Amino acid sequence: MNWTTFYGTSIPSHKLSHQHLSNIHWYHEIVLEREVPIMAKAELALRFGGIRLPYRPLHIFTYEIDFLFANGFITDKLESNVVVYGKWVGELSYQ
Repeated sequence: MNWTTFYGTSIPSHKLSHQHLSNIHWYHEIVLEREVPIMAKAELALRFGGIRLPYRPLHIFTYEIDFLFANGFITDKLESNVVVYGKWVGELSYQ
Protein backbone atom coordinates (compact mmCIF):
# COMPACT_ATOMS: atom_id res chain seq x y z
CA MET A 1 0.00 0.00 0.00
CA ASN A 2 1.24 3.51 -0.80
CA TRP A 3 0.77 6.78 1.04
CA THR A 4 0.58 10.07 -0.85
CA THR A 5 2.37 12.85 1.00
CA PHE A 6 1.40 16.52 1.23
CA TYR A 7 3.74 17.13 -1.70
CA GLY A 8 2.05 14.48 -3.84
CA THR A 9 4.85 11.93 -3.55
CA SER A 10 3.71 8.31 -3.34
CA ILE A 11 5.68 6.30 -0.75
CA PRO A 12 5.26 2.60 0.06
CA SER A 13 3.81 2.43 3.58
CA HIS A 14 6.61 0.14 4.77
CA LYS A 15 9.10 2.94 4.00
CA LEU A 16 7.36 5.64 6.04
CA SER A 17 9.34 6.64 9.11
CA HIS A 18 8.08 6.10 12.64
CA GLN A 19 7.66 9.87 12.98
CA HIS A 20 5.77 10.21 9.70
CA LEU A 21 3.35 7.42 10.68
CA SER A 22 2.86 9.00 14.10
CA ASN A 23 2.16 12.40 12.54
CA ILE A 24 -0.38 10.84 10.17
CA HIS A 25 -2.11 9.39 13.24
CA TRP A 26 -2.06 12.68 15.18
CA TYR A 27 -3.14 14.78 12.17
CA HIS A 28 -6.21 12.64 11.52
CA GLU A 29 -7.11 12.54 15.21
CA ILE A 30 -6.58 16.23 16.05
CA VAL A 31 -6.91 18.28 12.87
CA LEU A 32 -9.28 16.26 10.71
CA GLU A 33 -11.15 14.68 13.65
CA ARG A 34 -11.47 11.54 11.56
CA GLU A 35 -10.67 7.89 11.97
CA VAL A 36 -6.95 7.24 11.64
CA PRO A 37 -6.17 5.47 8.36
CA ILE A 38 -5.93 1.70 8.75
CA MET A 39 -2.54 1.79 7.03
CA ALA A 40 -1.06 4.07 9.70
CA LYS A 41 -2.47 1.97 12.54
CA ALA A 42 -1.29 -1.26 10.94
CA GLU A 43 2.24 -0.02 10.18
CA LEU A 44 2.63 1.43 13.68
CA ALA A 45 1.50 -1.87 15.17
CA LEU A 46 3.56 -4.09 12.90
CA ARG A 47 6.82 -2.16 12.80
CA PHE A 48 6.83 -0.16 16.03
CA GLY A 49 4.78 -2.16 18.52
CA GLY A 50 1.88 0.28 18.26
CA ILE A 51 3.94 3.06 19.85
CA ARG A 52 3.01 6.52 18.60
CA LEU A 53 5.70 9.17 18.86
CA PRO A 54 4.88 12.72 19.98
CA TYR A 55 3.24 14.95 17.38
CA ARG A 56 5.79 16.94 15.36
CA PRO A 57 3.91 19.03 12.78
CA LEU A 58 6.22 20.75 10.32
CA HIS A 59 6.14 24.55 10.61
CA ILE A 60 5.86 24.86 6.81
CA PHE A 61 2.40 23.24 6.81
CA THR A 62 0.62 26.52 7.44
CA TYR A 63 -2.91 25.08 7.37
CA GLU A 64 -2.00 22.66 10.14
CA ILE A 65 -0.22 25.34 12.20
CA ASP A 66 -3.10 27.81 11.67
CA PHE A 67 -5.57 25.15 12.85
CA LEU A 68 -3.52 24.38 15.96
CA PHE A 69 -3.26 28.11 16.76
CA ALA A 70 -6.95 28.86 16.11
CA ASN A 71 -7.96 26.04 18.45
CA GLY A 72 -5.57 27.05 21.23
CA PHE A 73 -3.33 23.99 20.89
CA ILE A 74 -0.31 26.28 20.40
CA THR A 75 -0.06 29.77 21.88
CA ASP A 76 1.71 31.32 18.91
CA LYS A 77 2.88 30.08 15.55
CA LEU A 78 6.48 29.79 16.73
CA GLU A 79 5.53 28.00 19.96
CA SER A 80 7.25 24.68 20.25
CA ASN A 81 4.76 22.82 22.46
CA VAL A 82 1.48 21.36 21.21
CA VAL A 83 -1.03 20.98 24.04
CA VAL A 84 -4.41 19.43 23.26
CA TYR A 85 -7.11 19.79 25.92
CA GLY A 86 -4.49 20.30 28.61
CA LYS A 87 -2.28 17.37 27.57
CA TRP A 88 1.15 17.82 25.97
CA VAL A 89 1.23 15.79 22.74
CA GLY A 90 4.29 17.15 20.96
CA GLU A 91 6.12 20.11 19.54
CA LEU A 92 6.53 21.96 16.28
CA SER A 93 9.26 20.68 13.98
CA TYR A 94 11.60 22.82 11.95
CA GLN A 95 13.24 19.91 10.09
